[in-house]
Amino acid sequence: MCTSGELLFQSELKAICSKPGVDLRAPTQYDGLEYFCRDSLLADIELSLWEIKYDKKVNKYVKTACLVDRARSSQGGVEVGGDLWKDESSEGWKAISCMRQPMRNLVKIPYVYEQMRRNMSRRKKV
Repeated sequence: MCTSGELLFQSELKAICSKPGVDLRAPTQYDGLEYFCRDSLLADIELSLWEIKYDKKVNKYVKTACLVDRARSSQGGVEVGGDLWKDESSEGWKAISCMRQPMRNLVKIPYVYEQMRRNMSRRKKV
């Protein structure tokens, strides 16, 4: 969920991978490059993106318009194993991220396009 800036949005990315992937060397804190993770570029992924607005009545952000409705690819890059996956109690990677340029503007493209399309259709009606 992006709740800063002019364009507020929420995204959802689902990835399913039944392929075993390949072992990769990754940088570790103390041992340099080690075989530490297992990745695949053959995941089935699905992306949805919604415009959101803050609703004061319910005191939270709510979805208002679907900008991208379940865009799909069969070439998603995912981590399918590694040290975090060995511990069954682990929930994998969790973090809060901050999107920087140029990605910050790139993810806004569908929103900007939809906004322009709406404005053009309103002008045609007048």
